[in-house]
Amino acid sequence: MNDFKNVKTFGKHIIEIDNVHLKRYLKYWIDLLGRLLGSKPERLFIYQLSPVKEVKLISTTRDAFGKAVARNSEKLFDRPQTVNSFRHAWEKKFQEDPAYQSMTQAERQALHHKLLHGVFTGQLYNWQRRGYTPIA
Repeated sequence: MNDFKNVKTFGKHIIEIDNVHLKRYLKYWIDLLGRLLGSKPERLFIYQLSPVKEVKLISTTRDAFGKAVARNSEKLFDRPQTVNSFRHAWEKKFQEDPAYQSMTQAERQALHHKLLHGVFTGQLYNWQRRGYTPIA
């Protein structure tokens, strides 16, 4: 995401993975990519894999990444999703968590920064989802 979102505003981020299962699968994926490439992968999720061809890094443009997300999510969920769709889903999950209501502003800001945006943007995502548009 550091190539595709608000890096100039927030700086580069390392995203901490809390889910132990996801952490394990990502470790397997990184290990597999390293073995297939013969070196540490420079990117994690934008490779073209084929049983008969070399592993290939696909274009790293924002547009190509977005198209890959939509294409692959359609295969998984029977409808295309955007990077923002996943960001909205994550926002919905943690904003509906009762613990979010008791967080300090600094704790909320840290949580939203994991998605490379601020509290207002995260709350705006949920207003949009509910059909509410704030007055500018």
